[in-house]
Amino acid sequence: MTYTLWFFTDEEPGTDPEYVKEGDFPTIDEAEDRIANIGSRWFFYPHALITDEGGAEVATYYSEP
Repeated sequence: MTYTLWFFTDEEPGTDPEYVKEGDFPTIDEAEDRIANIGSRWFFYPHALITDEGGAEVATYYSEP
């Protein structure tokens, strides 16, 4: 199983979020580790989404407002 990590923004209410693919990871733990170490990308893409191989949402993380 491979998990894909996406960063996204929802700065414009009523519009679809903008997603940026960060990469594919063999475990959820490795994807979560990348979330914890994203550097300055959090400023532009403050939220994270992990999906499975079929594209189903596994976990979503929202930053504090």
